[in-house]
Amino acid sequence: MEEQEYSQDNQTSLLGYLKSMGETRDILRWCLCEFVNDTARTFIRRLLIWSVLSRAVSLAYPYLMGLGIDGLYQHNLTFAIFAVVGIALTYVLGSVFEWRAGHFIELTLGENLRTIDHAINKLFFAKNLGLHLQEGGKLTQENMEKGWNRFDMVQKAVLFSGIDSGVTLVLSLLMLSVLSPMCGLIIAATLVGNFVISLSLNRLVTVHMEPVESMFRALTRKRGERWQGVERVITSGRDLEEIEQMNREFTTALEADRKIWLSYIRGTMPRSLLAGFSVTITGLYAGSQVWYGHMDVVDIVPILTWAGMASQQMRFLARVEREVNWCTPSLKSLCHALSLPNQLAQTDQPIVLSDGPVEIAFEGLGHSYDHKRGAENGSAVSVLQELSFRVRPGEKVALIGPSGAGKSTITRLIQRYMDPEHGAIRVNGHDLREVDLRSWRRLVGYIPQTPRVFDGTLRDNLVYSLPPETRSTITESPGRPQWHEALRRRGSARYDRGGGPQASALHDHRRGDLQSGCRESDRRAGGDRSAPCRRGS
Repeated sequence: MEEQEYSQDNQTSLLGYLKSMGETRDILRWCLCEFVNDTARTFIRRLLIWSVLSRAVSLAYPYLMGLGIDGLYQHNLTFAIFAVVGIALTYVLGSVFEWRAGHFIELTLGENLRTIDHAINKLFFAKNLGLHLQEGGKLTQENMEKGWNRFDMVQKAVLFSGIDSGVTLVLSLLMLSVLSPMCGLIIAATLVGNFVISLSLNRLVTVHMEPVESMFRALTRKRGERWQGVERVITSGRDLEEIEQMNREFTTALEADRKIWLSYIRGTMPRSLLAGFSVTITGLYAGSQVWYGHMDVVDIVPILTWAGMASQQMRFLARVEREVNWCTPSLKSLCHALSLPNQLAQTDQPIVLSDGPVEIAFEGLGHSYDHKRGAENGSAVSVLQELSFRVRPGEKVALIGPSGAGKSTITRLIQRYMDPEHGAIRVNGHDLREVDLRSWRRLVGYIPQTPRVFDGTLRDNLVYSLPPETRSTITESPGRPQWHEALRRRGSARYDRGGGPQASALHDHRRGDLQSGCRESDRRAGGDRSAPCRRGS
């Protein structure tokens, strides 16, 4: 909020423009560091080489054309033949170079898609579960998927258009400056003007798009919740009301979004006018030089061609810039979400727990939630205060209390979603903060009230919580419920066929069978080791 107020107060200052451009640069640099690996960087370097060769060959065409015209005008057979052979070579070499450039574009795209998929998964699952609960509005499926898609759009815009246009612009400007320094200076001045306009447009997006992006994220979350809870919406008679409400919210967000981008489009008009004006001035200057005999008439062809190409590439780069600016708010949200620091303290040499009986001791436990503030003074709500008790191996302990008493908080602290603000939890005498988290979770069997059923086969879901070494074969000791056999007998679905959340073949009672099997599987994964299990409430 402070950053937004600062931006609005300094809307017209050059420092504010540069600051907004710097924010965009930092977001893109973060994406480059996280989502572009060394292999992709190698592909990009090779792409640049082939792109430079391809554009250099194509830009030689106007010069050779002018040389051919001069040869015909002066009846110089050598110039004419050289021009014809050169033009033919530009087409042949240009085709080969473009093929190689396209080859590395495809390799770069594939490598970046693989990297971003891996990086988002790694950063997302690296966050502690308490952070997922606290920052549920940021660490969402919608936010991750939208950021993934926006990065893909940016890389395609850059690889398919940005690199080629940038290389063409630079080479056109260099060749133009060699042939006529004044013409090169005119186009360079136009480039500077385009940069100034870009500062203004980038600031417009940076300042105003973030709240609009937040509105769209909130609407996407709400829509997803209502779709998943379709039964409750319809049986409550709220379907028409929800449809109208979401339509109003979408219209509000869309109008705000449209207002910004219509302003952005209006801001691009000076850039187009500036480009056309620069080409006109370049043509007038070159014509005057020919008129007074300071330049050959054949030089008009490459000068006007290169000036026109430089102007055209500026417009192409403006489209790439618009695409990048359109994607930046979503990339910024993705960056902020995945850059959230973990709240768990890490030790250099964590204690690895071995299999066996477990004793848990709660010593002066205290915890509160900052995101649940009191209505009167706005202070954090305390849910646990000076809680101390001990659970010995083989003991069964039930936590009973009203909603908000701290039952779920204790369960989360045991699984180390977060660390307690006061006191400590000790496992076999070791502070849980000093214990290797994976070795601890291997000993814990957690049974939520409604287990999450993943897309996949029934077997995949039933063995999901089992250790890797026991997943290939499911063994059952005497007295254990034959839940997978029960599934077969009742015809819920084929044991090795899909049983995900969207499987239409599973009726409600059969879904209950599957969830019961998942609960039994979760219990067997950790219950035998005397670690506490809790059925969610």
